[in-house]
Amino acid sequence: MNILAFDIGGTFIKYGWIKDNGDIIKASKVKTPRESLESLLDVIEKIYKESEVEVKGLTFSIPGIVDVENGYIFNGGSLQYNNETYFASKVEERIKLPVTIENDARCAALAEIWHGKMKDIDAGIVMVLGTGVGGSLIKDGKLHKGRHLFSGEFSYMLTRDLKTYGLAACFGEQGSIVRLVERIGHAIGKSNIDGVEAFKYISEEDDRVLPIFQSYLKDLALQIYNLQAIYDPTLICIGGGASKQDILIDGIRSALTSLYDSIPVKMTRAKIQRCKYSNDSNLIGAVYNFINLRGIKNGL
Repeated sequence: MNILAFDIGGTFIKYGWIKDNGDIIKASKVKTPRESLESLLDVIEKIYKESEVEVKGLTFSIPGIVDVENGYIFNGGSLQYNNETYFASKVEERIKLPVTIENDARCAALAEIWHGKMKDIDAGIVMVLGTGVGGSLIKDGKLHKGRHLFSGEFSYMLTRDLKTYGLAACFGEQGSIVRLVERIGHAIGKSNIDGVEAFKYISEEDDRVLPIFQSYLKDLALQIYNLQAIYDPTLICIGGGASKQDILIDGIRSALTSLYDSIPVKMTRAKIQRCKYSNDSNLIGAVYNFINLRGIKNGL
């Protein structure tokens, strides 16, 4: 069985034709339309109709607060035109195939539960660094979504006074890779710098960018410390495209070590690993969600 999976982000839509064992047949990406829900549906329909691979359904990793069972988006996060939308039904009306949706950070966690670092882990946290900071808690080997489907929304954690700092008081701003890249670009006098170039300057230990990166790592380490103290997971996995950078993962570990060493009491220290699937995790997790919700139920 092949499934067409979409990872809809604030900047790009990644999509791929994926087998029901998680193997990716082929994948690509297009820019995310910002105009309206209809423009997004047009892009999805175009990709499906141009496909040369037969699929049994479509599945989506998507920002926001998602009711998986009903295919409903309460709040669209970075895509506000998806607010209060029966998204799965709208896609099904156009494509005439089964459709499932799930929150993007939870898809990353599902990929790790299925074939990745969270397999056989009873208590874990997946933290996805991107435009904001997505997250997911794993309890008894399954996603823990909370009473209001809001569990793991790390971006909304307040770390400073909201009246003084505005949105910069949210962890989603401090932990954002996009904001980190913007700050590095400003420091070196470039407005169109991308993540690859930003990490090149970091790796070269450029004096203009190292203090920015070290401050970023310190902010990340502080909130990881808090999450470890609150939930006490076995493992915390870091995902998102930037997680491929060794200097990021090593930097988080180093910042955490410095933080723990400064505390005068003995504490359980967070164990940090890189997510196995990195950029592909949302696509693979979305497929796992489809299999759980529709593949078995419909006998596909």
